[in-house]
Amino acid sequence: MNFDLALIPARGGSVGLPGKNILPLGGIPLIGWTIRAALRSGIFAQVVVSTDSDEIARIAQEYGAAVPFLRPSELATSKTSSNEVIDHALKVLQVEDNFALLQPTSPFRSAAHLREAAKLYASSGADGVMAIVAAKPLGWHIKINDHQRLIEAFSEEPPTLRRQDSTQYFVPNGSIYMTDARSFQRLGSLPKENLVGYRMGTIDSLDIDDADDFKLAAALVSADIRKIDP
Repeated sequence: MNFDLALIPARGGSVGLPGKNILPLGGIPLIGWTIRAALRSGIFAQVVVSTDSDEIARIAQEYGAAVPFLRPSELATSKTSSNEVIDHALKVLQVEDNFALLQPTSPFRSAAHLREAAKLYASSGADGVMAIVAAKPLGWHIKINDHQRLIEAFSEEPPTLRRQDSTQYFVPNGSIYMTDARSFQRLGSLPKENLVGYRMGTIDSLDIDDADDFKLAAALVSADIRKIDP
């Protein structure tokens, strides 16, 4: 299955880790990892970065992405939703068919992952594909009060902690979301139902939100545990 668009949203401001979208990871700006994966996948007619930043736009173009517009400042705040960014891009680019939303903070989502997710989407009959990762069992829930005292640290009937007795749960990892423009425009948002999950591993699902996440990603790259698509 081929797609009209891979949309990579990357605003200039970041509260948790300033400038994270262009921080060097393994000698390559963070956003470059996602651009490279999208281009290497061979399934996108265009790979577009939506940004309000001239610097991000320049770097994105250096790595092969198109930046046909700068996002309006009112769509580049910490309160701007992904749906607003998508809606703006689809209208400006006049996309009418399949597209993918690829967050630049997921560097270990590879070209192979994108091709596999696209294949799953094509065969599923679903309205969209969302990348997911297994959630770790919560075990005991511990409360804490204003004085840092633990509340109900141990219940009278502790939960069963054996893995084989636990229900398997998954959470979105934010790295891949595939759907089509018609469904998006009809719903006014990314579909929340009739979705199929594309499972990814824990390391591949790493989402860089703060400095600790970035340090972990850098360590994985330094140890050659993860590499950018060649």
